Amino acid sequence: MAEELENQTQIMDDPSQMYIDEIKQLKSNTVSKDAYQKLQEENRSLLKSLVEGQQVSTPVEEQPSRSTEDILKDFESDTSNLDHIKLVMELHNKRLEQGINDFVPQGHQISPSDEDIRDAKQVEDFLNDLIQVADGNPDVFNNEYQRRVIDTVIPRRR
Repeated sequence: MAEELENQTQIMDDPSQMYIDEIKQLKSNTVSKDAYQKLQEENRSLLKSLVEGQQVSTPVEEQPSRSTEDILKDFESDTSNLDHIKLVMELHNKRLEQGINDFVPQGHQISPSDEDIRDAKQVEDFLNDLIQVADGNPDVFNNEYQRRVIDTVIPRRR
């Protein structure tokens, strides 16, 4: 008799646990009513513009700006040359926002010349162009970099 009660309790617990699991799954796969209505309205406006032959500009959501420390943490990971240069350029742009041009010589007794600033801009444009040409492919980035960079011959010491 005791075994029958345990079996019945287990049978009763299993369906309730199944219902709880099913509810959790439904909650994780559903959206709020406001978000749903917003998407419906956006779909209506896109359909209307398509029918009328108008172009609609969709708002681009900006990604939150990362802190310098977050960018520097990514340097610790093992990345491809392309990813590394992307991080360098992200950090460079962040420092430019702070008013620091890290591609030119700086110091207490050093101020960058016009030539230094022009050269820094050339390096920045070069790296951005490599990133754009690579289009996310690290092999293309490496090939393009090697193709465009000229090796400097260092004279031997005697």
